[in-house]
Amino acid sequence: MFYLVTLSFLFGVGLHSFLDFDIFYLFILLLGFLVAYGLNRKKWWLRGITIAVIFLFLGYARFDLATLAGSATDAKELAAYNGQGLILIGQVQSPPEVGEGLVKYTLGDIRSIKTVGYQDLRGKLLVTANFYPRFRYGDWLRLHCRLKKPEVINGFAYDKYLAKDGIYSLCYYPESIEAVNYINQNLSATEKVKQALFSIKNKFIVQINKILPAPHSGLLAGLLLGETSGLPEYLKQSFIDTGTIHIVAISGYNITIIIGLFFLIAPYLYISRRWAWMLILPALFIFVILTGATGSVVRAAIMGLIAALSTSFGRLSDVRRLLVITALIMVAINPYILRFDVGFQLSFLATVGLVYFTPRLDQVLERLKEWLSGYFGRQFGILREIESESSAGRVQKKWLKRDVSPKKTPVNFWGRNLKALREFSGQLLAIIRQSATTTIGANLAVAPVLLWQFGRISLISPVVNVLILWTIPIIMALGFVAAIISFLWLPLGQVAGWLSWALLEYIIEVVKVTPH
Repeated sequence: MFYLVTLSFLFGVGLHSFLDFDIFYLFILLLGFLVAYGLNRKKWWLRGITIAVIFLFLGYARFDLATLAGSATDAKELAAYNGQGLILIGQVQSPPEVGEGLVKYTLGDIRSIKTVGYQDLRGKLLVTANFYPRFRYGDWLRLHCRLKKPEVINGFAYDKYLAKDGIYSLCYYPESIEAVNYINQNLSATEKVKQALFSIKNKFIVQINKILPAPHSGLLAGLLLGETSGLPEYLKQSFIDTGTIHIVAISGYNITIIIGLFFLIAPYLYISRRWAWMLILPALFIFVILTGATGSVVRAAIMGLIAALSTSFGRLSDVRRLLVITALIMVAINPYILRFDVGFQLSFLATVGLVYFTPRLDQVLERLKEWLSGYFGRQFGILREIESESSAGRVQKKWLKRDVSPKKTPVNFWGRNLKALREFSGQLLAIIRQSATTTIGANLAVAPVLLWQFGRISLISPVVNVLILWTIPIIMALGFVAAIISFLWLPLGQVAGWLSWALLEYIIEVVKVTPH
């Protein structure tokens, strides 16, 4: 019943995102099933269908309510002034999107400048401007432009795509645009926190540029803050070609894989479950703060935590319910994300991959390892099977080297080092295996969305992800510490920054060489 209710609601939201018909017809269908069930209450299958139609109707109605926000006529809504020319002041609330000869800025906290005083307006504005002058995340801009309502472009529901971020107004190439030293005294506590977050992020980017050269500084800024403006175009294209662009984007796919991988390899690094949680929770909180705590980042962090729960506790039924409930709540709050937010789709499916596919891939590799050990042991006589009685009196089978005696013999210096080397190599192989299963499991789950949204799938993506993903948590930790140290003493921060430089260089060389 739980899955019937939740999936029916999600299906109703998804149905409206593709088909826009009058909800009255769906209401008639619902009414018909209610009457039929009232006359035949003993038929259990009719009850299930009726419940499914009820929640399908509710999902469709929720999406219908969300579309009403774009047609607001309230004078306090920015969308009410679409088609008019205004002089506005607003803050850049997301990293600028750089295109060929143009830049797109998303403005919030907008105020309209009138003849006498100001007027606060609700909603966001997407501004398309020339490449220069350039403005940064967190800047306050004053501009004069004519607002336009988003429309469907070549069959693509561009209006609904922007609506997922609360954008119902556009401004193409304003008549004038400039940065201003503006301080809004009427900001709410939430808006003041956002201002502080913007300031912290910009200062972090400045310090990263001081401690590392380009393009390594741009890559570290992308890993820590999702800021890709410092990456050269050739390197961005290499990430796209290898299917690894997600590591420098703020997406649930990225966060989910990194957190899931960390919890899988933590035991091999002698990190207990308790300490793993003590490390990941503050790190995730700091990451959300530094990236601006936007809705997409918060959703990605929640999906990452679900992935951590699945790998840490392993109770599949509980994690499965938690995953569905989380998706239900997110879609109920913002129904547009189900179809139009690629980040949500990737994070949800990547979590599904970690919960369902990764454990099964681990089992397959474990069985393969056991078969290969037994095969080569019997084939070449390298191993022999002996029996030893345990404390419980049961017989256990072990594989030991032929030249190893069961008697206790003193271990010399070289023996101890060889044993340590074998243990280290075994742990390293285990980490590589976990990295491979995590990456392949997530990639298998997100493949349909990648094919649908982008029209292609990188066949070398799993291999490249296996090669570089294990370095990401280490780089993020070293880079963050180096940036913090640089605030205290820049030369020491630069020295600490070079610790992460080697791994950053490794990633750059891998993604540059692999596509060729």
